[in-house]
Formats: sequence, structure tokens, C-alpha cells
Amino acid sequence: MDGIERTFSGWPSPAADYEARALDLSALVAPRPGATFCWRARGDALAEAGILPESLLVVDHSLEPRLGSVVVASTGEDGFVVTRLRQAALEAPDAVWGVATWAVNRVR
Repeated sequence: MDGIERTFSGWPSPAADYEARALDLSALVAPRPGATFCWRARGDALAEAGILPESLLVVDHSLEPRLGSVVVASTGEDGFVVTRLRQAALEAPDAVWGVATWAVNRVR
């Protein structure tokens, strides 16, 4: 016998027609890679939003911020803060650097 060939018997699986696509985290988390940046969070002021100390924040610089969005905003003097956007900040849009779209946290 020179080789073997795999054969199947019985009914084919209905799932055989559906190929599983590989999960592409880059495409999921950063659909606009030219405008996406990562920041490391400090403190737990936004723990209710899932942002913990050392969370990796994915921030999209191209998104239009909305009231209540979690944003990275300039504090002046080369400082930045992660905060929820309030009405006052909407009136000073230059202070908003980008909108946080994902928080990646270590679970182990």
C-alpha cells in the first residue's frame, strides 16, 4: 500500500458548509490603524467603565467625541487625563485628543 486516503462515512455535518474565520484582534480593536493609539491607564477613577490601573486603552484619534464618551484629554503642559466627556469639554473640543474605544485588562 503506497498511501492512505481519508474517507468519511455517515451524514455530512451541516456545519461543514461554514468555515470559521480566524479572529483578527487588530481588525476588531483598531479598524482605523492610522488613527489608533494605545495608552496605559493609571488609577481607578473609571473602574465602572472597566478601566483599571494598568489597563491598555485603545484610543481612536479620528472619532468625534460625544457627551459621556471616555476620552483622552489634554490638561496643558504636555499632560493628559482619561475622563468621561462632560458638557464643558464639548465647548472646548481642542482639549479632547481621542476617544477610548476599548480597555484591555489582564485577568491573570
